[in-house]
Amino acid sequence: MGANHLFSTTDGGYSWENHNLSAGFEAWSVIFTDANHGWIAGPGAVLRTTNGGISWDSTAIANEQFTSVYFVNNSTGWVASLQGYIYGTTDGGVSWNQLYANWMHSYQAIFFLDSLRGWAGGSKWQFGLSLVSTTDGGLTWTDHPSLPYGIGVSSIQFTDSLHGWMAAEGYEIYSTNDGGETWNASSQAFDRLLSVHVTEDGMNIWAAGGQGVMIASTDGGNNWASRTSHLAHFLQDVEFVNEQVGWAVGDTILKTTNGGASWIQQAMPAAAFLRSIFARDSLTAWCAGERVFQTTDGGQNWIEQNAPVNQTWWSVFFADENHGWLGGRFGALRKTTNGGATWDSLSSGTFADIGSVFFLDSLNGWIVGNSAKVWKTNDGGNTWASVGVPVFIPYMLWDVYFVSPQYGWIAGESTLLRTTNGGQSWENTTPPDPSIYRKVKFADEQYGWAAANAGVVYSTDGGVTWELQESPLVFATSVEFVDRNNGWLVGGGSILHTSNGGVTGIYESETSLAPIATFQLKQNYPNPFNPSTQIEFYLPEAERVYLQVYDILGRVVADLIDRRLAPGWHIITFDAGGRGSGLYFYRLKAGEFVETRKMVLLR
Repeated sequence: MGANHLFSTTDGGYSWENHNLSAGFEAWSVIFTDANHGWIAGPGAVLRTTNGGISWDSTAIANEQFTSVYFVNNSTGWVASLQGYIYGTTDGGVSWNQLYANWMHSYQAIFFLDSLRGWAGGSKWQFGLSLVSTTDGGLTWTDHPSLPYGIGVSSIQFTDSLHGWMAAEGYEIYSTNDGGETWNASSQAFDRLLSVHVTEDGMNIWAAGGQGVMIASTDGGNNWASRTSHLAHFLQDVEFVNEQVGWAVGDTILKTTNGGASWIQQAMPAAAFLRSIFARDSLTAWCAGERVFQTTDGGQNWIEQNAPVNQTWWSVFFADENHGWLGGRFGALRKTTNGGATWDSLSSGTFADIGSVFFLDSLNGWIVGNSAKVWKTNDGGNTWASVGVPVFIPYMLWDVYFVSPQYGWIAGESTLLRTTNGGQSWENTTPPDPSIYRKVKFADEQYGWAAANAGVVYSTDGGVTWELQESPLVFATSVEFVDRNNGWLVGGGSILHTSNGGVTGIYESETSLAPIATFQLKQNYPNPFNPSTQIEFYLPEAERVYLQVYDILGRVVADLIDRRLAPGWHIITFDAGGRGSGLYFYRLKAGEFVETRKMVLLR
């Protein structure tokens, strides 16, 4: 399901029939109680069918953003909205009654065991998970405030009044055995999880997410294995040094040496989500996010640099091989004069998030960020002067780029700015869509592109006017061009390449990620940890796997796995229990592959 479309199958998924919906309607949730009766929820409407989806009728309900719908029979159902409302029906959706309202909540999932017992979850206005439950069909609801910290609940399922699971947008699956009063994290997956399904016995669990991610557990969520048929990643940034060599980063590091026709995954020295990459040439590059890494051998080895790890770095930029800068959350700003061996703290003069850093040379540079803030420096970042721009104050500015000392551009929320006088003044252009523009890149003073939530836009007049380009990618996080023709677009788990400037209707197909051919054992995360941590490894083929934890004296303190596993990524949780603080080792043996890594328990 999605924009204007709903697909159904009657042969177990071998073939799918497209049911066209109303023009412009986007389906966010669907449920059928039998082969004929079904309901769809989406922005502004709840649709109903009684003939298996051949035709759909609108139901009488308020105009809200309906995210989740659930029915226990052909008559009794509920729907939840982003505005914090829950509605119920007892006539199959012909009419709806408002049952609950909480404007501090934004609901994204609803589930009922029967006509009385149900749960609804989502996010809080203050940022965090929200969950309410009912035992009388929705007439009254109980708030569950003691929830783990997270972004939002995207899916809920219970097998009885006590045992339930929920998928969260912050990569986790949580389980409860007390009806939702307390929750425990069961797994950390590779991407935002959108749906969870549990068998009645609570042992077999599947969770699906963005970029085709699928993970499964056969022991109630203690251990998880990847069921993804391809490499699934969430990519944030892309950087090329010429037409052939480039990198893409996010929850992984990918490199290409053939213009993006294929990509190879490169090993990170520690688990981290990366948001920015800067490459000087085919050998030297830096990437930043939850950590900062550098390579000097084309990515064969990435070394973690001495930068704070309790920070989110949004941007990394180098003016030469020595002078570089990091910009991050709450105005965090760092500078290096030795290629990243050490990073010194700078005062940005703001507590607003810094979305992007750009320097023309080792002295003259720009930073942009939250609340429409723009600053300029001419002494390498030691002092900064605020620059006024014609932008609505609450907006976040995500990127700044100059193609010469005079011509520059800024991308942000519903905003594309341009300057032709070195930033003395900025002009607010009119983009074709009120989207969030996350990255802007110009090949010269005339031809440029901007990556946005709505895809990609381009300009041929220096950013005076912009047009939306046709692209298979509808959510783009970064764009890169090395000239007017050769460019790359990333978003989610997709990487697109064009050799004609992205001309409408002519684009190359999505590039492929080369399968991982070797065993991999990742650094545990978090590390240091207390009391539990997760160990992730990859099997290119089915093997009998032994995973053990040792203390500093070489004694085995835990046997985590001793069985044959299928190919793919696997995530195992190690709970240190009552063990004392100190250095521990975990050792993976699979076939002829053996590797040991260190981890630190810090009470």
